Amino acid sequence: MKTISFYFALLIISQSILFSQIGWFQQNSGTNRYLHSCYFLNDNTGYVVGTHGVVLKTTNGGSIWLNLFNQQNYDAVCVSFISADVGWVYIVNRLENDSTFILKTHDGGLTWNKYFVDTCEIFSGMADLQFVNTSIGYISNSFGLKKTSNGGINWNMSYTNQLAGLFFVDQNTGWTGGTYPGVYKTTDGGNDWILQQDPFIQNQWGVDFSFINSQTGFCIPKSFGYTGPIYSTTNGGNNWSRHFDLYSFRSIQFMNLYTGYCLAWNSNYYYINSIAKTTNNGSNWIIHYINSSHDISDHYFSSVNTGWVVGDSGTIMKTTTGGVTIGINPINTEIPNRFSLSQNYPNPFNPATVINFQVPTLNQVKLAVYDLLGKEIAELVNESLKYGVYEIEFNGSNQPSGIYFYRLQAGDYTETKKMVLLK
Repeated sequence: MKTISFYFALLIISQSILFSQIGWFQQNSGTNRYLHSCYFLNDNTGYVVGTHGVVLKTTNGGSIWLNLFNQQNYDAVCVSFISADVGWVYIVNRLENDSTFILKTHDGGLTWNKYFVDTCEIFSGMADLQFVNTSIGYISNSFGLKKTSNGGINWNMSYTNQLAGLFFVDQNTGWTGGTYPGVYKTTDGGNDWILQQDPFIQNQWGVDFSFINSQTGFCIPKSFGYTGPIYSTTNGGNNWSRHFDLYSFRSIQFMNLYTGYCLAWNSNYYYINSIAKTTNNGSNWIIHYINSSHDISDHYFSSVNTGWVVGDSGTIMKTTTGGVTIGINPINTEIPNRFSLSQNYPNPFNPATVINFQVPTLNQVKLAVYDLLGKEIAELVNESLKYGVYEIEFNGSNQPSGIYFYRLQAGDYTETKKMVLLK
């Protein structure tokens, strides 16, 4: 599938740009607070939480966000809803010895009840919250994992270890993870926890999970400063397989057996603020960039192609194309002074790579990929383009490993570069 996106970093964009199915677009959150976490019940109804106790809600896909709750010294770090009306928010009170409590609503956020959880130091990324029904819920934090059986009114310790991640497929079967060693499983509602085969080769401060059923699931180590692969299991976590090394991850979510998303980030590499996507059960992953200058903290997809990311300065961005930019017609105030074809990145690549090129005037532009014998194997662009800087993705999933060439032709201009597909 051909995807072309305008490369914002090099151009000053006017307000008259016309987008067609842009990959990610900004929504107005109505706040400048740091937004930690998001949760969506469907394509219309969702909740976002952040610093100063901010709790936001939308019922129209994010076109309008309502501020349901905020308090100066609170930090809302996690959110979980089981219906449009019933949900919980995990709060840290930074003035009261970092005491933590649950806010619960029965009416979609119009009113809230407050229930004490414990007193411990909580960092926003080192906590998780999940309710499996109206009564049973779990919280993981720096001091362990707690369980409630009465809807959040009372909480009891289920496991004592530094944890930052949990996932339950039903009220009895779930996984949690934290500092090395990292993956534990329960099949009796948290009464007993078994250390499974630990897939991680380095310490991590948390684990994020996404299970499709009791046997098939995925997890990522949440960590700073080293490569964090994606792991998968097909036997309930007894064994884990390693996939796709990037620099670091923040969250993972699978929509079904085949399609999944992972939020990738690192300030020193080009895939800061990007979504890795798979459509073949994690065998291959493709990076799609999120055009935001703010730190992105969490993501959530309500359906296969519709999702949101949230982060610093009140950032909320939405996609309805699975993060892919399909078709674009840029009109800008700065014109490139020459044709140019950039080196693809990453290179070597597997299975996808990105090619940038710039066009100084309206031209018929062709960009194609050739094998070592000079046979054209893919036509990426063959259309009239206005001036601008463009970026296009080449997916080599159906091609063997080897050396390939890509050529840009426009009028009298021709340039060719080499790239390497390494599977």
